[in-house]
Amino acid sequence: MRQRFAIITGWTIIILAFCVFISNAFPPTPPTSIGTIATQNADAINATGGNVTGLTNLGAAGSCTETVEAWTGGFVTVRLACTGDSANGSIPTITISTDTMNLVKGTHYLYQVKAYPTSGGTAPDAADVTVNMNGADLLGGKGVNLIHATATYDTLPYSAFMSTYRYPAINGTVTVAVANQATNSANYTIELIFAR
Repeated sequence: MRQRFAIITGWTIIILAFCVFISNAFPPTPPTSIGTIATQNADAINATGGNVTGLTNLGAAGSCTETVEAWTGGFVTVRLACTGDSANGSIPTITISTDTMNLVKGTHYLYQVKAYPTSGGTAPDAADVTVNMNGADLLGGKGVNLIHATATYDTLPYSAFMSTYRYPAINGTVTVAVANQATNSANYTIELIFAR
């Protein structure tokens, strides 16, 4: 019994001595620069020590807030209330949330997309909307100028290949992108309507 204890104690001392040697031989080096910070929707950046490089836009980043209404008849409305970037009016590509995708994936079709300026907000430029799934624009280019400064516009999904309107089954993650909207801090809403 004493012999086992002595062996275990001996090995413990050897391992501890090795760890101390390694930590002294290779001490951690603090960074001199934290590099470039990339963010989609940051409100503030706090950095202590080092340097921050690559910051070009310190204004409010564009963003969208997603709300969902599920109707008993099977319709699901996804509403994206968007505010453009304070410096260039853009928003990042928006990925529809996992909870919303769980409502519509495998059971619904994209039925309609509409866009309108948000009441009481800054009017947007005419801008283009794409609704993408599995690498394809479900609007088939029909989202050009869907966002308007004063009017509500809508479109149905379109297949450019088949040259016809159709209702694609939702079987992948849906993203929404806006292009050519350059009014700083513009406010507009995009609605995706899904049906069974």
